[in-house]
Amino acid sequence: MDPPIVPINASAKTRKPFFMVLNIRARRASIPSKFCTEPQSSEEQPMNARRWFVCAATVASLVLPALSYGQTSQSALAGVVKDTTGAVLPGVTVEAASPALIERVRSVTTDSSGLYRIVDLRPGTYTITFTLPGFNTVKVESFDLRADFVATVNADMKVGELNETITVTGEAPLVDVQSTTRAAVYNKEVIESLPNNRQIQSLAQTIPGVIGGQNIDGPASRSLSVHGSRIAETNSAIDGMSDRRGAAGGQAVTFYMNEGSVQEVSVRTDGGDAEAQYSGVWMNAIPKEGGNSFNWNITALWANKDLSASNLSQAYINQGLTAVNGLKRTWDFNPNGGGPLIKDKLWFYAAYRNNEIDKYVADAFYNTNPAAWLYVPDKARQAADTQIHRNYAGRLTWQATPRNKFNFSYEKDRRITPLRRIASTVSPEATTYTPFYPNAISTIVWRVPYNSKLLFDTGFMSYVQDWDERRQINPKVGFDMISVTEDSTGQIYRASTVYGHNFDNPVTLRSSAAYVTGTHSYKVGFMLRVRGNGPTYNNIDVNGNMNYNFLNGVPRRITLYATPIAQRNDVKADTGIFAQDSWPMNRMTINYGIRYDYLHVRVPAQHLDAGQFVPERNFAPVENAPKWNDINPRVGVSYDLFGTGRTVAKFTVGRYISGGSLATNVNPVNASVNNATRTWTDSNGNYAPDCDFSNSATNGECGPLSNLNFGKVNPTATQFDKEVLEGWGVRPYNWSVSAGVQRQIASGASIDVAYYRRWYGNFTVVDNQAVTPADYDQFCVTAPGNDSRLPVAGQQICGFYDVKPSKVGQSQNLVRLAKHYGDQSEVYNGLDYSVNWRHRGLTLFAGATTGRTVTSQCFTVDAPVIYPTIVAPALPTATTPMDPMSSCKSVPPLLTQYKGYGVYQMPYGFSVSGTFQAVPQPQSGGQYQSITADYVATNAEIRPTLGRDLSSGANGTVTVDLLKPFAMVGGHSKQLDMRVGKELFSAGKKRVRLSMDIYNVFNSSDWQTLTTRLSNNAAANRWQRPTLILQARYLQIGTQIDF
Repeated sequence: MDPPIVPINASAKTRKPFFMVLNIRARRASIPSKFCTEPQSSEEQPMNARRWFVCAATVASLVLPALSYGQTSQSALAGVVKDTTGAVLPGVTVEAASPALIERVRSVTTDSSGLYRIVDLRPGTYTITFTLPGFNTVKVESFDLRADFVATVNADMKVGELNETITVTGEAPLVDVQSTTRAAVYNKEVIESLPNNRQIQSLAQTIPGVIGGQNIDGPASRSLSVHGSRIAETNSAIDGMSDRRGAAGGQAVTFYMNEGSVQEVSVRTDGGDAEAQYSGVWMNAIPKEGGNSFNWNITALWANKDLSASNLSQAYINQGLTAVNGLKRTWDFNPNGGGPLIKDKLWFYAAYRNNEIDKYVADAFYNTNPAAWLYVPDKARQAADTQIHRNYAGRLTWQATPRNKFNFSYEKDRRITPLRRIASTVSPEATTYTPFYPNAISTIVWRVPYNSKLLFDTGFMSYVQDWDERRQINPKVGFDMISVTEDSTGQIYRASTVYGHNFDNPVTLRSSAAYVTGTHSYKVGFMLRVRGNGPTYNNIDVNGNMNYNFLNGVPRRITLYATPIAQRNDVKADTGIFAQDSWPMNRMTINYGIRYDYLHVRVPAQHLDAGQFVPERNFAPVENAPKWNDINPRVGVSYDLFGTGRTVAKFTVGRYISGGSLATNVNPVNASVNNATRTWTDSNGNYAPDCDFSNSATNGECGPLSNLNFGKVNPTATQFDKEVLEGWGVRPYNWSVSAGVQRQIASGASIDVAYYRRWYGNFTVVDNQAVTPADYDQFCVTAPGNDSRLPVAGQQICGFYDVKPSKVGQSQNLVRLAKHYGDQSEVYNGLDYSVNWRHRGLTLFAGATTGRTVTSQCFTVDAPVIYPTIVAPALPTATTPMDPMSSCKSVPPLLTQYKGYGVYQMPYGFSVSGTFQAVPQPQSGGQYQSITADYVATNAEIRPTLGRDLSSGANGTVTVDLLKPFAMVGGHSKQLDMRVGKELFSAGKKRVRLSMDIYNVFNSSDWQTLTTRLSNNAAANRWQRPTLILQARYLQIGTQIDF
């Protein structure tokens, strides 16, 4: 979705139109390089890393004051000035004046071609003045410049007296004729008008092409993707400062910003120029800064279950569902405000947010007896997912000199999730009590417009996050409570499978310099991120050092853990350096640039104490885990087809690094074998495996150990090919291409059609070099016939494999590039189409996206089967569904999503707004999925075709997927949300408004995710039972008070 463009005629008298084109330009920040020498030995590493960072910081502060880790949100003005005959006018002084500017007024002079460009402008209201001796002065007043926006303002100047001023006005544009990036900008009024959960990611979900949770799902909606991107390539930012945590991207961020301190939100859905490190969803919040007058706001929202309906349908009841998703209670109290500490010198803005949302989870109940060996749900006690936020934000803006402006901010989000990972298949005692504290972001930004052509910008961010997944306190879970998973349903109970404590402190420095002429806008910059306060820390703790798996209530398998498990990874440099230019040539604008990306991660020496199954362990450091270098070119072209500013064609192509890092996999702690399974026959019924764990062969009640490296000090159990970890162009990457046309079809109305293609490269696979395909025997599974919905019910499905007993437990894994084994691919093709209409207080947007991602992995590594993980390395586990080679290529049907929103300001202070989404089912991890049928087949079912017992023993099981990819698909999950508002009082800065939000207006009960586990036990079969349903309709009351 792009903002509009409206032509305005300019050679007129006072208050006559003036030609102008508003244009969205992606201003991203970026990214560093190496400024100090690499250390010569591992002993020098810690000191040199600090010296390196200080060196870069010093260079940046003295030479290149800078911007952001991804895209910044600085806007620009550009255009050409002519006389009434059409001749260009060089030497015209163009002034842009706004309270948002550091120096209040910024001026440039048109070049010999009559062109001018004013870049790195903060969003706000501007007055633009054109002056030249011998000509009338032309002035554009109350010009609203939005974030991520390049406004083209072309002036026609009439011969006359300089003191005679022609004042013109114009309306917001509809078509962007210069920029090749695509962004949606939500200003304060839209943010306050649309029904949403007051998180910026809920706004991103209104954009066609974006895949993610629907807007009342809250924090889970950080897992977003667009046009085939991966959720690890999603970013959110504050004033262009990315809060990204390492390579894991958006879904790994624990911080949720205070919307009371947000003025405007810009959402990018493509990579854009060379400043962008990734090509995914980019959400940037422009903060409020305060000013020379005091302004205060109080926003409050409230709802509870008495304002909620029920959407439990008879069809769901027939499936065994007795409780659906619904609201328990929610509130949001968000006072904020700011003003001058020293007029024209020092301002502040502060915000506090007290927010909690409790949502009932479909088919999730407390366990009747949390300590019992069998799970019996208490249907009178439905579990709720609770998110508690206490957010404190403060910002100081200091005008140190007329050309030096500093922003200092600190924001703390004290967050608690009492039942983390609660789900229909996770009982409350098997969740974790998880506080996120400290969880805070500190930033410093220094901006210097040195003169009208040269501008600098420098930024620093420290992000401290600590989240501790503790044992449950309600109900209380002890250290001796062993977790159980019922394989027939996937139900986890008694305790969480794992617990863990995590700490991270990424520190980011970035800097850029822009040099602007009338025909060119050059920009260079860098970003450097390191780990502050020591390496990242993660540990894993497991009750009893083992988990149990039952099948239909009978013990079948144990998973042993090599606890204690703890790891540290240290990002020495996550760096990017870019150079780019924007070059307008008549009706064409070329945006071109190049970017260098560098990632160096080091694993320090580590020590782990002895545990039940492992001796004391010491691990040597790993210097390159990984050390990657990439060159990423970007080119974009926009062309005004008819020279009228009403129709533009755009094309972009660019290479981007892919989200993700191998550091965790390469770490010797994880390269060791940290868990292994054994089949278990509980002959005496005491729920304790009576066997000698030190004996890897079958003994007592236990079958053979699944991996003979378990329990050993063997950090090379999994090794990585050097070409995977080091070199140029070996990092996972993607190419992104787009081509489209925008057309203004009437006053206030436009259409937009664009084609997108994305493909990934540098896949990796895990090759167990201790076995070959000949070491596996094929078997078949007969699909259960007890569920008539299963297309293959009663049919024999073949193509599954089991390792020969003589090879069981043998493992020597090597991670290599997939190209050595065959062609692996992941390609997205899609089409976006939308319409935008603005007319007399009415704003409407409607759009759709049709597309699909085709994946192929048709080669054999070890067993002639595939595993559903195309983003390897990821080792298959005992519960990973096995797919036959016949499923190696996944070709989904073309899937279409529909989205729209509208805002209408009515007379007498009334307003009405709404958002609509219809998205394919099911979706998970930022991707649309097919309906699968995961079945746990027993040895008795497999033996007739295998000709022997499973290698894991007579009590062994194998999880298989009975359906080919997209053999079954869902429909659409549809949701309409609305808000009705009334302004009760308005006088100057004082305003009081009331609102009522109606979520899920039609009380739709469409499901979003389903149970994939199929059971031949009709009483236990939950297959296709919904696990996530749209929340039932509920009303939310709100107020906004400004003074």
